[in-house]
Amino acid sequence: MAETVESRTRESGQRVRVNANFSPDAYKVLTEIAERRGKSISEVLRDAIAFEKWYQDTVDSGGHVLVERNSGRPQEIVRP
Repeated sequence: MAETVESRTRESGQRVRVNANFSPDAYKVLTEIAERRGKSISEVLRDAIAFEKWYQDTVDSGGHVLVERNSGRPQEIVRP
């Protein structure tokens, strides 16, 4: 079996550099989130990936994710 970047990374604990293209609007939102949280862009992206995995695992196991707004009424978050 051929060794992949993924298997080498998982075994060694190294980080992998990823290049991504963002629209100017998406990049602006990303930098605003980073500034508000006092984090780097990389940290914000890692947090977003972790949250997405948690969300997907929750939904895949039959769970529901709810948010409560000012009205006090819970509303389910449904992703496309």
